[in-house]
Amino acid sequence: MQFVECTCGEKILVVPDVAAMSMAVKNHLGDHKDADEQFLIAQIFEAASTQTQS
Repeated sequence: MQFVECTCGEKILVVPDVAAMSMAVKNHLGDHKDADEQFLIAQIFEAASTQTQS
C-alpha cells in the first residue's frame, strides 16, 4: 500500500480507482481548507506513476 502525505500532515491511501481517489481528495480538501490541492495532486500522480512501473 502506498500513501501520500498532505501538507497538513494527514496521509491518504493511493488507490488505482480514479473516481475513488478523486472523492478522497475532495473530501480531504473539504475537511482541511489549508491543504495545498496542487501539491496533493502532484504527490498522487507521482505515487501512481511509481506503482505502474513496478
